[in-house]
Amino acid sequence: MLLFLNIFGTMRFRITTGLSAEEIRDALSEHIEPKVFFRNYLKNKPKLLEGDINTRNFRLRRVETHRSIIKVDLQGDIIKREGYNIVDISASYPWADIIIYSCILLYSLYSSYNDLISILIILSMGFIIFIFGRGKYIMDAETGRDEIFKIIKGNRIENI
Repeated sequence: MLLFLNIFGTMRFRITTGLSAEEIRDALSEHIEPKVFFRNYLKNKPKLLEGDINTRNFRLRRVETHRSIIKVDLQGDIIKREGYNIVDISASYPWADIIIYSCILLYSLYSSYNDLISILIILSMGFIIFIFGRGKYIMDAETGRDEIFKIIKGNRIENI
């Protein structure tokens, strides 16, 4: 069961920092812009992250400067402690994106070929899409975690 959660679950991180909750929010706000459907990269250089931040939590996504199928949402909670603060971050796996793009690709392949060998090839391609999607998810989640760690001047990162 633990292997199932590790493969299919969300990635969670905890960052400890000496900044106050207000300083964390201000530091993140400097690097966040609102979500937009279409981004004009020629007009101005985008910030590092997009999303929104409240007093105690945030929901962010890295601004992609290239075409990417998978986009990882980073959700975080700012927790006050005596003398330090904790930021709990969870990176949700984009299941909807993976399923939609896999179905489109698999349907287009299946409509072209209708024999048993083709079905096996289609299933193996679906597995390959899942593996590459999972790898991109892990890389994006860890990159987002590291960027947030630098922005809020974190002291320690731990996986939870």
